[in-house]
Amino acid sequence: MVAYNAGSEGPPPTEQTTQQTTGGGTSAGSYVQINLKLKKLFEARRNSIEIIDEQILDIHRRTDRAVKGQIANKFEFVYANGKPVRSLTSYHIHYTKDLNEYFMTEAEHQIGTKLIYPITPITEFGLYNSINKQSPLTIEANITYPTEKDYENGSYERFFARRANDKKSSGFEVLKDNFQISSLYIYTSVNWFLKGTADFVFDKNQEQIEMAKESLPFIYKILNPHQFFIPNQNLTPKELVEQRLSVSTTTGDDWVGTDEQSTTQQTQTTPPPSPTTAGGAGMASGAGAASGPPAGSGY
Repeated sequence: MVAYNAGSEGPPPTEQTTQQTTGGGTSAGSYVQINLKLKKLFEARRNSIEIIDEQILDIHRRTDRAVKGQIANKFEFVYANGKPVRSLTSYHIHYTKDLNEYFMTEAEHQIGTKLIYPITPITEFGLYNSINKQSPLTIEANITYPTEKDYENGSYERFFARRANDKKSSGFEVLKDNFQISSLYIYTSVNWFLKGTADFVFDKNQEQIEMAKESLPFIYKILNPHQFFIPNQNLTPKELVEQRLSVSTTTGDDWVGTDEQSTTQQTQTTPPPSPTTAGGAGMASGAGAASGPPAGSGY
């Protein structure tokens, strides 16, 4: 590298950025400068990559909601090593699906965010949790059957849920009173059609299933678009309910396709063959032998 004296004539030497060629070739010096540029580029990119804290990443996965833009008071927080957090330090709070509370530096998440710990509970949530640790609510599966009024209206609302940590679950139906009462679950609802032609009801309910798949991707496994649909529209709403109760309706993962259902029904309604004699002559035996005209009677 050539030293530059401020008293010498001419500007200081600049870093050469163009390739020099000699006799149509590329000089070794230009290769070195290109490699230096690449090295600087890689270092700049490496410095901009956030170092991932696995604990913080796990908290983000479990977060149900966050409160941003908080300011710390003096002697309110400490870092993991016990060092106090300075007053006026910005921080934000994460509330997770398993009913825990976490504090992190910066007004919202960014590079360099660190976990901090309150010396004493500073929120109502934290105070209540320290006195009476909350237990996450669990929800039971319950099918909501259509009523007479639902058949009169032509549709009704149904509610579904799945555990938030079970992404491949098909989910299950829940009661309206249990809809969105626990942060451990992901929820969705559908407007289920009951009246119209078979094609109309199928298409409308299939549309509802497709929209519900945005929250529960595998919900189609537990829903038949013709579930609770009664083809005979001449029946009264009360008769529709009675007919719905008299037929086999599918629940949860036990549902099978309509083709299998119709095959099963046909198999069950086919009468058994008439009993024959052991000799295979085809003559009825027992009480059936007395029925019908005798052979050769002319009938």
